[in-house]
Amino acid sequence: MSDTAISPPPSVAGLAPGTPGITPPSNPNRHGAFLTDVMVELGFASKEQVDEAVDAARQLAKTPERYLLESGAIDERQLSIALAERNGLDHVDLDHFEVDPEATSLIDKPIAARYSALPIAFAPEGALLVAIQDPCDMLGVSDIEVMTRNDVRTVIAMGAQIQALIERLPDREPPPVTDRQQSATPEAKPDGPPEVEPEVRQDVEPQGPPKVEPDVPNVEPGVVQEVEPEVPAEAPSPPPPLSTVPDPAVQQGPREPGDDDVELGELSTALGALGDRMHEAGDLAKTAERRINELEEFDARAQKAAAALDDERAEFEQQLKASAEREQQLEAELASARERIEALERRQSELAAAAGLAKAATEQLAELQRVLQS
Repeated sequence: MSDTAISPPPSVAGLAPGTPGITPPSNPNRHGAFLTDVMVELGFASKEQVDEAVDAARQLAKTPERYLLESGAIDERQLSIALAERNGLDHVDLDHFEVDPEATSLIDKPIAARYSALPIAFAPEGALLVAIQDPCDMLGVSDIEVMTRNDVRTVIAMGAQIQALIERLPDREPPPVTDRQQSATPEAKPDGPPEVEPEVRQDVEPQGPPKVEPDVPNVEPGVVQEVEPEVPAEAPSPPPPLSTVPDPAVQQGPREPGDDDVELGELSTALGALGDRMHEAGDLAKTAERRINELEEFDARAQKAAAALDDERAEFEQQLKASAEREQQLEAELASARERIEALERRQSELAAAAGLAKAATEQLAELQRVLQS
């Protein structure tokens, strides 16, 4: 027996060899292979069962693997392992894998239930390990990557195990109130007499002193009389106008020295949260655009594949028709060859009979020659 033991295949997600619950793919280069062929290769189903499932699935509008699962030919664990093998991913058994609570707390429980995907651990280099059921559903993986802002690596797990783990997650509690939020919360005003709003008065237009007509004495014509000018009395200054704007100190009461700092801090926090939400919205928009491009590319590839399949089907039908015609032609040639063989056999019999007659005639001729010579 050799001293060198066969080492297990390395983990695609980068986990340590022999990690409990992790089964790396035996052949990571199965991309593009049919899932049913992988099942046959792994020994989960026979070739006859797969052929029967393909025919039945075509009539029932199902996938062959779904028909095999519903008919009991395979179980959910075998289907999950076959999916992981076919896509070159690690398979995780969540009943034996040690789930990291720090990883599961990165997303909310409703989001995990919506996508049927859940972070379960961190890879040695820091990547987030996400367990999914369907490797074709990459939209949820992209959203989790955006929400957690981590590099995501996927592993395949059974859907029942993922749902059971999601159900065991605790509901997210509301975040505690910070000291800044408490200081920003307005305190309840003590009971007391209601505040009296200051009376707002309209500005009164000041009135000046009454006009005094100068007393001009009667002066005889031709006589010039010097008149001392009278100095008018000083007009009283108008009263200052009353302001129509109430005093904020009277209306709002005295302000604490730290109120402005609290409001500025709360405004800065709100602006920061709004910036984060806008950043997340931008990332989600980019992810959605990338997903739309992927779907359009996938649709184009699907249409191209459908067109190629139609061409192959048409070519196959032509080949089948040509084969049928060739078969009929060969059957006709075979019947003609059989008729020729029968004719040759009859001719051979006739030649054999003629040869017998010729031999008898030769013997009689030789006998006559002996008689004549004697």
